[in-house]
Amino acid sequence: MIRSALILGLLASPLAAQDLQILPGYSDFRKPEAGRYVALTDLLPTWALSFPESTEGSPRVDLMSTVVGERLVVEVTSIGGGDDSVSAIQIRYELEQDGTGAWVLMAYGFRQQCARSGSEGWTSQPCP
Repeated sequence: MIRSALILGLLASPLAAQDLQILPGYSDFRKPEAGRYVALTDLLPTWALSFPESTEGSPRVDLMSTVVGERLVVEVTSIGGGDDSVSAIQIRYELEQDGTGAWVLMAYGFRQQCARSGSEGWTSQPCP
């Protein structure tokens, strides 16, 4: 009886039912697993942690974090680098803290600036 109640409770939890929201104007490319994260560095892509791969393209990584309402918003922007079709990549994470102190990923987005398109705006589409 207790086992059944525990299983039903876990299945009904908001985290189990939650779908990771893809932010408007962003894509789901390189989408991390939805879930709880004790260390926020677990969300950072390996390419950001191994930066820079080379000095070609004058690479730079910018990290921005802010609180918007109840959410922690983290943006990792990689500018320059090895891919000549992409001038910048930006990944945005929106997280909320649960009752245990862990961070729950609520929303995600990936976008880029294309080097060859003539536009300096962000796009969720692949660069030509």
